[in-house]
Amino acid sequence: MASLEGGIGALEVSSGHAAQITAILTICEAGDHIVSSSTLYGGTVTQLKYSLPKLGIQTTLVDPSDPENFRRAIHPASTTHSQLSETEQLAAGVSPDLIRLSVGLEDILWDLDQVLNA
Repeated sequence: MASLEGGIGALEVSSGHAAQITAILTICEAGDHIVSSSTLYGGTVTQLKYSLPKLGIQTTLVDPSDPENFRRAIHPASTTHSQLSETEQLAAGVSPDLIRLSVGLEDILWDLDQVLNA
């Protein structure tokens, strides 16, 4: 898989939810805060709203029709790079004006389908 995608490594998991939780737990820990679209697939919303809080990771779901909703929902004290110094953040490619957004391919396709078939 890695060579097909031009990567250096790959990890295979049993389901989309396993892939999501693996990715989330790789970069998040107790005390972190995720801002995500409220129009995600129902199982993803359940994982974000009910499973992750049990691990101390909070999620705010926002209406994605206005990008400002994401900006307003960000809690700077609990984003994943908040514990790094400014120098470390810049070295990691995290600039002060950066907004990080990550969604699964299924979610993008579902959102597009909803918009195109509305």
